[in-house]
Amino acid sequence: MNGLLELEPESHVYRLDGVQIPGCTAVLAAMGCTPGFFWLTPDELAYYRSRGHGVHKAIELAVKGTLDKRTISGEVNPYLVGWDLFCEERDVEVLELDGEPFVEKSLHHPVFRYGVTPDVVARVGNETGVIELKATSVHGDAEGLQTAAQLLAVRSVMPKIGSMRIGLRLLPEDPYYDPKPYTERSDESTFVSLLNSYNWLARHKLLRENHR
Repeated sequence: MNGLLELEPESHVYRLDGVQIPGCTAVLAAMGCTPGFFWLTPDELAYYRSRGHGVHKAIELAVKGTLDKRTISGEVNPYLVGWDLFCEERDVEVLELDGEPFVEKSLHHPVFRYGVTPDVVARVGNETGVIELKATSVHGDAEGLQTAAQLLAVRSVMPKIGSMRIGLRLLPEDPYYDPKPYTERSDESTFVSLLNSYNWLARHKLLRENHR
């Protein structure tokens, strides 16, 4: 993978060799493909984001084998139970990249020049691909495009990866997980079209500040 990619955790801004490039989430948000959560107060939004971050971090550490379960809050633990059940019942094996588990690794696409951080790249049963983790009440409409962007970037470093794309909604109670496969072939080309539109708007300085 050519170039030095950096991700600023707070702003979620990607920089390739010091130059800012679009992130998948920013592209989808700017193109109106993600929900606005306008019904939530700022405090509620901050709470749900914090919980989601806690769930993602716990699963990342669990996959890497460095999780101390004594540090997991009672609120996050049921989502971790959901992940463990999914792995056990669906025969999941997290793949490796450069000798490390392929989890929460930031990537850039060398041709399309965008950044993305797939949650998990894995084998589920006989298929390989990406798993997008969610701790939300419903599956998001943009998950198909999001996982397509992830898989497109993963393919640049792992050419033999399969076509599996799963949105995995983790739940705080039984049944604890709700997987949704995405198979629409046009998702990748649709994301690239949105990326092209985003780049055009950026060049002409027509993007709103919070979507850059």
